[in-house]
Amino acid sequence: MTDVRRRLVALRHATAVRGLGQPDIERPLTAGGRAEARAAGKQLVAEGIVPDHAVCSPAARTRETLDVVRAQLPEQPSVSYEPSAYNAPVEQLHSLVAATGPAVDSLLLVAHNPGIAELVDELTRTDFYDCPPATLAVVEFDGDWADISAETRHLRLLWTP
Repeated sequence: MTDVRRRLVALRHATAVRGLGQPDIERPLTAGGRAEARAAGKQLVAEGIVPDHAVCSPAARTRETLDVVRAQLPEQPSVSYEPSAYNAPVEQLHSLVAATGPAVDSLLLVAHNPGIAELVDELTRTDFYDCPPATLAVVEFDGDWADISAETRHLRLLWTP
């Protein structure tokens, strides 16, 4: 275990359009969703949080959420689009976080409910299972990415638009 301070920024995608015959993975954000994502990005800046790297589901709504958030940041995190993050269960999201390389101190994870809400609940013990679109949870902890747990973490921020 290292003594490096890590930060996980878990973000549920902003509000997307309803299905209306298009494949789920292609649903874009609504105008309100873009405003939510902008507000989330501004909140990160106000808190002085600029992630080093982002892991994002390849769905249109998560990619668009990430793009809008990144546009607010003073520095651009590197990005990887992970197919396994699309509608991933909490165990898969945990695996993605645990696989983060040691060079990353601050990770932004953009994903879907219910997995992202369950991850936030598990790590923060907030009983915030039904997190609304664009909810941000910032969890800080010391150690390696594989060591994050409810016992090792400090909840820095829980924000909803």
